[in-house]
Amino acid sequence: MKCLYWNIRGVAKASYRLALKRFLKLHNPDFLFIAEPKIDFVKFPKNWIVGCPMFVLSKKLQLLKRDLKGWNRNIFGNIANNVSKEEENLGIIQQDIQNNDTNDILKRQENAAQSILSYAFAIEDSFWWSKS
Repeated sequence: MKCLYWNIRGVAKASYRLALKRFLKLHNPDFLFIAEPKIDFVKFPKNWIVGCPMFVLSKKLQLLKRDLKGWNRNIFGNIANNVSKEEENLGIIQQDIQNNDTNDILKRQENAAQSILSYAFAIEDSFWWSKS
C-alpha cells in the first residue's frame, strides 16, 4: 500500500495541481494526504478529486447524482403534488363555471387548465413507466 503525504504550499495554483497530477500518475498512491495550512478553500476547485481511479469515479458519480437530483427537482418538482395542484385548479374553475354564467374567459381558463393537467398526467405516466 502506497501512501503519499505532501506538505505543499500553493496547491490550489494551476501549476502545482499539474505537478501533483503528474506525480500521482507516476507513483499511483493508494492514499493522498495534502497539508496546506494556508489554503483558501474558496479558490480551490470544487470538482478536483484525487485518489485511486475507482475512488475518483465513485466521487464523481456522487457529485453527478447530487446535481441530477437538483436538476430533476428544479425541472419537474414533485410530480404527485403538481398533478393534485392542477386537479384542484381545474376543479375551482369548473365550480366557477357551474356557479356563474359560462363566459369565454372561464372557458379559456378551463381549456388551459385541462391541457396543463393532461401534461401533468403525461409526466406522471412517464415517471411510473420509467420506474417499472
